[in-house]
Amino acid sequence: MDDTARDLRDALSSFSRDHLSDEIIRRVIADGKMVPMLATYGGGIIDLIAPKPEQIILDDIGNGLSRECRFARQTSRFFSVAQHSVNVSRWIEQQGGSVDEQLAGLFHDASEAYIGDIPRPLKQLLPQYKKIEARLMETIFTRFGLQKQWPLPQIVHDADTVMLCSEAHLHLLSKETVSTTFGYPPNHAELALNPSDFLSTPYDQGDAKRLFMSRAIYLFGRR
Repeated sequence: MDDTARDLRDALSSFSRDHLSDEIIRRVIADGKMVPMLATYGGGIIDLIAPKPEQIILDDIGNGLSRECRFARQTSRFFSVAQHSVNVSRWIEQQGGSVDEQLAGLFHDASEAYIGDIPRPLKQLLPQYKKIEARLMETIFTRFGLQKQWPLPQIVHDADTVMLCSEAHLHLLSKETVSTTFGYPPNHAELALNPSDFLSTPYDQGDAKRLFMSRAIYLFGRR
């Protein structure tokens, strides 16, 4: 075992006192080398090559997305992927989308709870990341009984683009830059530039997690 692997083992061993079992540590580090598995907040693991539905935990997703900042952390204030996801889900509801479409909107970035929020321009340069992301997303949607919503329906893509423009304008870019960089969503330019009926004030991480979890519980209760 080289020094890097030994340091990682020791770090994970210290972390495991509260979260990880010795068995999980052995599975994450095999023969002194990292294997493609991630340790989760709840004490489990995610296999990045072959993720399984039983490895997906709602609380892990809520925790991860609430700690992940939008726009490569270049916003004027912290604005979480969890809050963005709730905004997407709420917009779909306003457009008359079904409960499952609203859930698809809520979980449309769920893989980022595990593998991070990669900005769109960079993601286009990372084909292997996109494969891992798609595999993980399919597993997440299977876990929550949303197989018919994957690949994502058009209403989710529309909502995501509306919120991309709206949030970018509020927290990062001018109206003109939003227009030239992203383009206005079809038939929704006014909402994109003048957002009013969504959660624009940034929530801190704890409140963002509660917001996301409450939305998930509410929607699952309506199925």
